[in-house]
Formats: sequence, C-alpha cells, structure tokens
Amino acid sequence: MRDIDVRRKLRVEVERSHECEFDTLIVEELGLCQGIARVDLAVVNGSVHRYEIKSESDTLTRLTFTTA
Repeated sequence: MRDIDVRRKLRVEVERSHECEFDTLIVEELGLCQGIARVDLAVVNGSVHRYEIKSESDTLTRLTFTTA
C-alpha cells in the first residue's frame, strides 16, 4: 500500500470521527518547530494529535518518542 492510499483512508476516518466537532482543524503536512519537523496529518482541537504515515520502506529511526 502506498503513502497516498493510507493518507486518504486516514483522512476519511479522522474526518468521520470529528465531523460534529466544529472547533476541530485537520491539517496535512503540518510544519512544527519552525519548519524543522513535519507531521503527515494533525488534528487540532484544544490539543494536537499527530499521525505519521510510514510505508514499508520507511524506518522509525528519525522519530523521537515522548510520553504524555
């Protein structure tokens, strides 16, 4: 499955799960840290939920994991 296929399905699911929340913003390719980092899909509604799409050829080595 390609990135674009996953992205489309993820966007549909995220939009569906937040369709009644008028204070929610869904952003693709959201730049963070003054453009140093980028998130594939973000949901902003008082907090930020970030989604990073990885294909079979990608690795997680560049990601920094934090706990809330």
